[in-house]
Amino acid sequence: MGRKWRSGTLWFVGLAVIAAPDYLVWLGWHRHKHLNSAGTLSGPYETWQVLGVVAVLAGVSVFAARRGHWFATTASVPVAVTTMFSIEAATNVDGDGLWPVGALLVLLLSGLGTWLVAYAARPRQRDFAPLYANQARS
Repeated sequence: MGRKWRSGTLWFVGLAVIAAPDYLVWLGWHRHKHLNSAGTLSGPYETWQVLGVVAVLAGVSVFAARRGHWFATTASVPVAVTTMFSIEAATNVDGDGLWPVGALLVLLLSGLGTWLVAYAARPRQRDFAPLYANQARS
């Protein structure tokens, strides 16, 4: 049991170490809202930035889930992303004080998205059925 626990902990920490800089690289540098062509404020993020974060986190989640660590990715990625969002939003001088609501939404939605991707990518017994069948014939 100790070995499995250490492996899960290492995956949890490793995934968080990947998710936090991923957030900062894609979203950490663009903090100001801007006027769009309709004359209304939008932002602070562009669509391509958010898609970049999601693509990297989905890839990391699939990678970990295919190796049997879908629970670690479901637990660590949303916490790391929410922590980065909370630090950025709480220190924003232009903020309106509603960052805890945004942090809760980031936690819930990133948790749901990560769970869906990791659960869909997790290995199933039928994925290994041909391997077991070949071993049984030998």
